[in-house]
Amino acid sequence: MKTLLNPFAAMIVLAALPIAAVSGTDDTIRVIDRDTTSTLATHRGHIGPARRVLLRNQLRAQRILKLHETACSLGYSSYRELFENLRHLDYKEIAKRGEAFLSQTEPAYSSCLDNVLSHDLGLNIDEAERSDAMYLLHLTKFDDRFPSRQILRVYSETMAGLGISVGAQHNIAIDSEARPRKNPRAFCMPVTIPDDVKLVIRPVGGQSDYQSLLHESGHAQHFAWASAQLPPEFKYTGDYALTETYAFLFNHLVSDRNWLEDFVGLTDPTEFIRSVVLARLVTVRRHVAKLSYEMRLHSVADLSGQAEQYADLQTKSTRFETSTAEFLFDLDDSFYSASYLRAWAFEVLLRDYVKTRFGRRWWGSPRAGAFLKGIWETGDRYTADEMAAQIGIGMIDFEPLADEFNSALK
Repeated sequence: MKTLLNPFAAMIVLAALPIAAVSGTDDTIRVIDRDTTSTLATHRGHIGPARRVLLRNQLRAQRILKLHETACSLGYSSYRELFENLRHLDYKEIAKRGEAFLSQTEPAYSSCLDNVLSHDLGLNIDEAERSDAMYLLHLTKFDDRFPSRQILRVYSETMAGLGISVGAQHNIAIDSEARPRKNPRAFCMPVTIPDDVKLVIRPVGGQSDYQSLLHESGHAQHFAWASAQLPPEFKYTGDYALTETYAFLFNHLVSDRNWLEDFVGLTDPTEFIRSVVLARLVTVRRHVAKLSYEMRLHSVADLSGQAEQYADLQTKSTRFETSTAEFLFDLDDSFYSASYLRAWAFEVLLRDYVKTRFGRRWWGSPRAGAFLKGIWETGDRYTADEMAAQIGIGMIDFEPLADEFNSALK
C-alpha cells in the first residue's frame, strides 16, 4: 500500500482515539494451526469480548461521521461524491464490474476453495470462518522454501536482471535491521520523491514475506525513478491504482513458474502456484465486497444496520463466515479498495504486455528494465487508465483478470 498521508484525512483532527493495532501477526500465524488462529482472532476483537468491540466501534463511528460532516462542509453531498470528484472515478461503475468479476470467477473459486478446505483443514466450504482465511492466506506449509536469509539476495538479483543495481541506488535506503517491536511486514515510505525513499523490512521468511518485499519494492522503484523535475502533484497525489499496479507486477513474480525455478529453486511449483493464486483470488473478491460496502457506508447518515451489510457482503463474496465486529475496522480511507481492484486488473494487462514484448522471462531483460524506468520517470503524472492508453494496452478491463484466475484454478 502506498504510505502517504491522505490530504483530506489530514483535515480531520482525532485526539486520543485509542484504536489498537495488532503487532506480530505475520510472525504468529506463520507457525500455528487452525485452532490457534481462531483463538487469536477472538482475542483481537474479531468475535469478542463484546464490550471492547463496542467501545472501539463507537470511536470509529465518530470518526466516520466526522469524515462525512467534513465532506459536506466542503460543498459535497457526500464523502463518496468528494472522492469521485477528486479522483474522476465512478465508483458505482467499478463496483458493477467487480460484481461481474465475482460471477465470472464463482464456479472455479468455490470448487477450488472447497477442495482446499477439505484437504487441508477437514472442512466443507459452508463451515469456513474468517480465521480459516487468515490461516490459508499465509500458506505456511511452503515457508521453508522461502528462507529469510535469502530474501534480500532474491530482491537484488531480480532487480539486477532488469539492469537495476540496488547497491548503487542511494536514493532507496533499505532498513532490514531486526529491532524489538518492529513490524515484520515490509512497507515503503517515500519521504522525498525521488531522493529519499525508505524500503523497510524485518526478514522473517515465508512466501508472504517475499511477496510483501517484492510488492513494496515495486512502489520503491516507481518513486525512486520518478523525475525530480515533476511538480509535487505528480509525485505525491496521483492515482493510487498506478503505483499499486507496479507493486503487483513484482508481487506476482511469486506465481511465475520460471521466476520460482530460477530464484527460489522450486523445480515443481505447480501446487504452490495454485495455492498462491487461490489466496490472491480470496483477497480480490474480499476487496470487491469492501468497495460495495464502503459505497453504502459512505452514503448514509445513520450507521445502524451497516454491520450486517458488511458481514453479509464479505461472507457471500469470500465464502468465509464473517463476523459483524469489524464493520468499522476493515476499512480503507478514500475508497482505496477501488484503487486495488483497478490495479489488479491493470497489472494482468501490463504483465502480458511486457512478456509479449520482452519475453516470458521479462524480469531478466535490461530492455524491460529500461521500459519500466521510462514509465516510472513520469511519476504520478498519469492515471492508471491514462498510462494503459499511453503504453498502447487500451482500456483497463476486469475480464482478463477473471480469465487468468479461472484458467489457473480449473
